[in-house]
Amino acid sequence: MRAYKQKITNSSTYNNSLKQRGRLDFWMDKSIFSNWNYKGKQTKGGKVKYSDVAIEIALILSYVYSLPLRQTEGFLSSLLQLHNYQLAVPDYTTLCRRKRTLDVRNKLKKWNGKENIVFAIDASGLKCSGEKEWTQSQYRRARRRKFIKIHAGINVNTRHVLFNKATKSTISDISVLSEAIDTVDVKFDTLFADGGYDSKSSYQLTH
Repeated sequence: MRAYKQKITNSSTYNNSLKQRGRLDFWMDKSIFSNWNYKGKQTKGGKVKYSDVAIEIALILSYVYSLPLRQTEGFLSSLLQLHNYQLAVPDYTTLCRRKRTLDVRNKLKKWNGKENIVFAIDASGLKCSGEKEWTQSQYRRARRRKFIKIHAGINVNTRHVLFNKATKSTISDISVLSEAIDTVDVKFDTLFADGGYDSKSSYQLTH
């Protein structure tokens, strides 16, 4: 491990910053909900219930988090409940039908390409638990701890998740960096990463 010469003097602040790393926030613009329902002219046949804004939000969540449409419906429903909004959520059949006219994938690439992206990437371990946890505690049997790694990359300016992947704990951070850069698919000005990505191959990828 790397040895640090400077000692931590602000232990309270440092401790709080470590706690904040586990915080999960999801920001949603309130103006979105005022345009949630379709207010345009209706035609003969099935009535349009949701605006393009509502459909695009669901499709963006599906694209960014690699969710099937059924799981996207449940995820969006939980987000609205979290923010105490009593709004109906487009079902997966509606999303499947409406996405043919809303090319969200290309829109996201255009939005990301308009700005100077500051890309930040890091990995964190998640412990795998199951029935064997109780066995170890009951019979005091030593067993190697298992965990998976979550690699996440965001656009620092907009806080959009541009890359996410779950791997085994044996996969190094450096080996995932090239895939993360290819996934962003646009040139970025700055890359933020910790010492886990400090290697000659990483510098070659970013220059």
